[in-house]
Amino acid sequence: MEANYLVVLTFFLSFQLISPSKFSDQECVTGAYPPTESEIPWEVVNLDLPPEIRYNDLVGKKIKELQNVNNYLKNFTSFILNGKLYDFFDKDLAYLVFTLPSPYKEEIIGLSMAAGIPLGQMLFFNIFYEIMAFCTSIVAEDKSGTLFHARNMDFGIFMGWDEKNNTWTMTEILRTLAVNIDFQRNGQTVYKSVTYAGFVGVFTGIKPGVLTLTVNQRFSMDGGYVGIVEWILGNRKAKWSTFLPRDVLETATSFEQAKDMLANNELIAQVYYILGGAKSGEGVVITRSRTECLDQMSLDPENNKWFVLETNYDNWEPPLVIDDRRTPGKACMNKTGREAVSFKGIYNVLSTQPVLNKFSDQDCVTDAYPPSEREVPWEVVNLDLPPEQRYNDLVSKKIDEVPLAETLPDPYGREIKGLASATSIPLGEIVLYNIFYEVFTVCTSIVAEDKSGNLFHARNLDFGLFLGWDEKNNTWMLSEILRTLIVNIDYQRSGKTVYKTVSFAGYVGVLSGIKPGVFTLTLNERFNINGGYIGIIEWILGMRNVKWSSFLTRDVLESASSFKEAHDMLANDEVLAPVYYILGGTKSGEGVVITRSRTKCLNQMSLNPANNTWFVLETNYDNWEPPLVIDDRRTPGKACMNKMGQEAVSFKGLYNVLSTQPVLNKYGGG
Repeated sequence: MEANYLVVLTFFLSFQLISPSKFSDQECVTGAYPPTESEIPWEVVNLDLPPEIRYNDLVGKKIKELQNVNNYLKNFTSFILNGKLYDFFDKDLAYLVFTLPSPYKEEIIGLSMAAGIPLGQMLFFNIFYEIMAFCTSIVAEDKSGTLFHARNMDFGIFMGWDEKNNTWTMTEILRTLAVNIDFQRNGQTVYKSVTYAGFVGVFTGIKPGVLTLTVNQRFSMDGGYVGIVEWILGNRKAKWSTFLPRDVLETATSFEQAKDMLANNELIAQVYYILGGAKSGEGVVITRSRTECLDQMSLDPENNKWFVLETNYDNWEPPLVIDDRRTPGKACMNKTGREAVSFKGIYNVLSTQPVLNKFSDQDCVTDAYPPSEREVPWEVVNLDLPPEQRYNDLVSKKIDEVPLAETLPDPYGREIKGLASATSIPLGEIVLYNIFYEVFTVCTSIVAEDKSGNLFHARNLDFGLFLGWDEKNNTWMLSEILRTLIVNIDYQRSGKTVYKTVSFAGYVGVLSGIKPGVFTLTLNERFNINGGYIGIIEWILGMRNVKWSSFLTRDVLESASSFKEAHDMLANDEVLAPVYYILGGTKSGEGVVITRSRTKCLNQMSLNPANNTWFVLETNYDNWEPPLVIDDRRTPGKACMNKMGQEAVSFKGLYNVLSTQPVLNKYGGG
């Protein structure tokens, strides 16, 4: 066989932490190969056997590990529906197995029986990829025309952090299930895959001498969640995203036939199919929506395009700034060079991690104050007016800028109805605008006390992140749109101020507020799987005995007459979403971060100036746990506060601290 017809395939099941990058090609790993970990075992699945018993031998060897994964998933999701999520799978979703195409239906039934794991739970394990996984895939061609196809499979990320081993708990559990499978018929190999025991689809496969194939998730709002719901509701014409690759490996006899199948079948989830062939130039990344092929990025070695690389973002768009694996991957491939393409070279590229969170207090901003942007306007909301009319004057000034909005508990429901009426925006859209905080935002809040006992309360509200990147202005599109809606609101009754807030026009809750002479209050989202999504679902299902998190802050501003009363309300009322309430008072020591689950207060971190705790700082992570390594605002915030010192606490000092960012994504190709 000539060199350019030789297909060499290597699959690296690597479980690495993804991160934003402060990266140069000097940091490309060159000594990771060969792998130091134990070799992944090979197993045979006999396709001549009935589907129900094909995996029995493999399950017998991995039954303990399968049960460990199942138990971890069960415990990890125990907060959903009051611990009844798995009961829901078993009682209400197990029937979905019988709607799956053959042979996957029969294989999952057989796995369930062999492993002693309920059918609904085995189904969950097999459809989970349609929702969440991180990957990097590369197809490269060397100078001789030999093709190499390699991938990282970063599965289990964000599913429990193992602080002791500095890794994701689910990732380490899944590692024990990794297997190479040789799918045989009549004793001959039909295709091979790298997978997890108990999983019947294919992420990573090879049909020797014909094609190689990997699957990467494509992040999109119209993703696997939507496809699964449609399947449940009876719309079952689409292919499951990991079943289709196995169909391709089973039936396709050429690179072109495989490409046609991957590009044209409707899918449950949006994905990238990365396909390699057996001839020079046969390498392509197929970008798929659920209904069509959006793009094909192909090898073209004659024009020096000797590799294609795909992570989880469209190649024509910039990647998410906190998850740029593309830039370092491409830099390291280019540094490796086509002449050095090999198992070793690609393994080293896929073993390189961008360097992040390298922060020292020399990076603290000291000259950002005063703000250079226009002053935020003040508006009055007259609480003596009927709720439906309170925002009419404000909305009339912002009508061209207001997006969405809608209704809920009194007076918020009626206020939202009034907003919808005044703006002619559909009521459902106004609701979405008003409940979005329960789902996602990023914040940093600080309460600090100076040497004289004066309290300062400041916050960043990083709203609109991840909702469309404006490459021209290097910012988030929704953040810039929301900026036009920022207002200071003076809530008055009988012509007198009751409380004040900084808010967005059209938003009736409170994220940042002050009751003059009594207390100050900010709200930060608390990232938690048992979060606002779950609370909203429960609300929709009729469980409405809780407070909406940003409505409670306004209730507190309306009714609490002291720091203590505000503290008690924020600590004890059940809330829709887990949050941090950051409360400041008017006396020395009156500053606290209240960490809330949806049902109770978990922790209170208070000022204690007598013991040198002269500030409290909260981002979006529990103060007793390390922050997410790709989003550590706590470390630089605290470093800059300590560098500033208690004697320099002031508007200027806090503004400068909140203007400091760790340096991210400053890439030089070098």
